[in-house]
Amino acid sequence: MTEPIKFTKKTRISVAGRCAYRCSFPACDKPTVGPGARSDQIALTGKAAHIFSASPGGPRGQGNLTEEQLRSPENAIWMCSDHASYVDTNRGEKFPPALLLSYKALQEARIAKEQGGIKAPTGWFHELELSESPIFVPNARIRFGKLTVVVGGNGRGKTALCEWMAGLGDPSQLRRWDHPRKEQSKLKLEVTYFDPLEKHARVEVIGNGVIKYYLEDREVPFYPLKLGLVRLPQYFIRQPPHEDDTRDELQLVSDILQVSTSTVRNLIPYVNRHNQGCVKNLRLVENRNGLALLADHEGESKARCFRQTSDSQQGKTLIELCVARARFSAEFLPTILMIEGGILSFDPYNFAKYAEYLLSADHHFQTILMLIKVPRTDSIRWSGWEFARLVGTNKNVTIDQSPF
Repeated sequence: MTEPIKFTKKTRISVAGRCAYRCSFPACDKPTVGPGARSDQIALTGKAAHIFSASPGGPRGQGNLTEEQLRSPENAIWMCSDHASYVDTNRGEKFPPALLLSYKALQEARIAKEQGGIKAPTGWFHELELSESPIFVPNARIRFGKLTVVVGGNGRGKTALCEWMAGLGDPSQLRRWDHPRKEQSKLKLEVTYFDPLEKHARVEVIGNGVIKYYLEDREVPFYPLKLGLVRLPQYFIRQPPHEDDTRDELQLVSDILQVSTSTVRNLIPYVNRHNQGCVKNLRLVENRNGLALLADHEGESKARCFRQTSDSQQGKTLIELCVARARFSAEFLPTILMIEGGILSFDPYNFAKYAEYLLSADHHFQTILMLIKVPRTDSIRWSGWEFARLVGTNKNVTIDQSPF
């Protein structure tokens, strides 16, 4: 019988220290170190739990990882003894590797903020269940990680999922679904989130312009969750611009992001100060058409105006502005960045780079990235991204989150 792979003492200390010896389960955060029986002793009640299993037949499997990867700090999450056992029940089916990797990143991000003197609210969106909808089969579910990649062709519900999530805090986002006397627009969804305890919020669109909100089982006039939602919708830019389109690039970008021009102006220095992506040195310059937005793009020696760049470069510029907005929002509110990725055509290199960028512990928000298809990359399995495939046709779409 193969011996389970164990973590070294150095790894256990490192993993525990990075989360301040506090349980990484979102609804817990319990200290796992404290006074022992004697004045010179400490009591340690936590453990470094395996994300991918320590043995071939263990919970969550071993994901085809090497022995070195299985015993590495990246495969360990620090938890109290109760939650270390809890996540392994039923072979860990409720807590797949991607989710535990997200919990670990969330806890480390929280501790990093507290070290910097920022006491931000805890918040984590865990799951969305669609008991009734005009697109998905009844009781379809999608589980969220720190980065959730949703893949599906046109008409399979990617935009709808963004609107339904946004509708939790902004009923106007549901206007497409509350058409009077439209039977097929009925919608019932429930969100499970940690705040830090597990909570449930439900939204029902029942027609005739009526939307009902429930917190646990209590009907409420609106959903009171304080949530930062940053959405980058799919967009199309006419090239060359239509003759009636007199907008300069500042106004154009503001319209795409659905924010004011002053917000875009104020985000630009914030992007440049914190940027780690593919776009550098964003700035506004005067030209004959008003204000143009310039950026230095990776691999290009000359900066070009926003309208003159490729679709992919435009997408990266918009993503940097949205990341900056989400990053700032996350200092004060639990925040979700939603990117309707049909605007992008990532090759495997850029896809992997941006996914790693969005998973960074420096970004204290969750991201939902919508794509028509995912470029194949060998790093997908180990990175801990949650993947959801939308399969089927309208009114009969299923959500598949089986291993990639």
